[in-house]
Amino acid sequence: MTKDKQISQFTNEVLDQFYPAFKLAFLKRNAKHGTRPLVSLHEAYGICAEELHEVMDAIWKHYPKDHVAKEFLDLAVAAFFAYYSFHEDFDEIIKIESVLESEAHWKAKLGEKDYKNEERPTFPP
Repeated sequence: MTKDKQISQFTNEVLDQFYPAFKLAFLKRNAKHGTRPLVSLHEAYGICAEELHEVMDAIWKHYPKDHVAKEFLDLAVAAFFAYYSFHEDFDEIIKIESVLESEAHWKAKLGEKDYKNEERPTFPP
């Protein structure tokens, strides 16, 4: 077996084994914190730094390896969510969601009939 095939096989085996744990951790994160993307790179950094601090704390306190591994999984989920929040394609999704949310907000506030007839300012004025 070639080295490339060995690497590919190893990668697939590891991902197959650990993907369910990652997916469950990601689902729990979303249930706890919601699915809205992170607002800024500073927020992403802060969240990842906090998770890294929890990893370091678990190591320094000599917690069992399975506890430390769980902290690393939390760090991986935070890093993935940051990646997901700032991925190029995600910007377009957010723009669309923002427009739809704004439209729904004004429809609820003005009522369907008034919303359609309301004159909105155009930009630039």
